[in-house]
Amino acid sequence: MKLSCIMILVCLLAWSGTACASEAAYEKAFSRGMAALEDGNYGGAATEFRTALTEHPDDAEATLYLGIALSRSKDPQADEVLIHALSLEPANPLTNLELGIRNFNNGVFAEAGDYFENLITIAPGSEYSTLAEEYLRRIKEKTRAKRWGLRFTAGMQYDSNVILNADGTPLPQGVSRRSDWRGILNAGLDYSLLR
Repeated sequence: MKLSCIMILVCLLAWSGTACASEAAYEKAFSRGMAALEDGNYGGAATEFRTALTEHPDDAEATLYLGIALSRSKDPQADEVLIHALSLEPANPLTNLELGIRNFNNGVFAEAGDYFENLITIAPGSEYSTLAEEYLRRIKEKTRAKRWGLRFTAGMQYDSNVILNADGTPLPQGVSRRSDWRGILNAGLDYSLLR
């Protein structure tokens, strides 16, 4: 009985030592990642946050900052990582802000607007919501419909006049075996008096 209690105690101590070492490795990698992010070393920051995530795979904060580092370095994987960070912590205003800015910069204004509106709902009156309101104003300016428009279309049509007739059969009246073509030019003007 004493031997089994001692074995359990040794196992618990070994496990807690491993857990403490794991926590220390996470903290170091996360801190180095934040320092690299602040210095503008986005590649180094991404590496450190990935190291931190090996210790705590479902950590929402490390996932978010990895997404931010990837986004700043224009890595296409940033969308996937930021969406994963949002799934881990949906009420995080910074995650919504980053996804909104990423979509805004990529020209996906409808989706960016959704993230900004969500942020304003989550954190009204915060500095993040003020920034989100500014982005929403810029989205409105970019997507505002124009009152007028001018369009031109040009093209060419070609007809080879391939006739599916036997060689000896006469062609119908007015049909020749000659090919022909024509050019087309179309211009239009749109104006909206009132929307």
